Amino acid sequence: MNLLTQAIIYLIFGILFTFFAIRHVSLYGWGFFAYLLVFFATLDIGSSIKIFYSYWNSQRNKRNIRKK
Repeated sequence: MNLLTQAIIYLIFGILFTFFAIRHVSLYGWGFFAYLLVFFATLDIGSSIKIFYSYWNSQRNKRNIRKK
């Protein structure tokens, strides 16, 4: 799978987990499930940023190799 595709999928899941966490907290307050949703959202968004950075570096390296 392409790095860009993976990053987008992780970002979408992170946004969904964030949405569900906000909704759960507004309805039921802070509980174990809300903390779990926030934890998963943090992992997914962090992974997405890391993969975007890896994709950007690989694209930059490809351009530098072609220039030489």
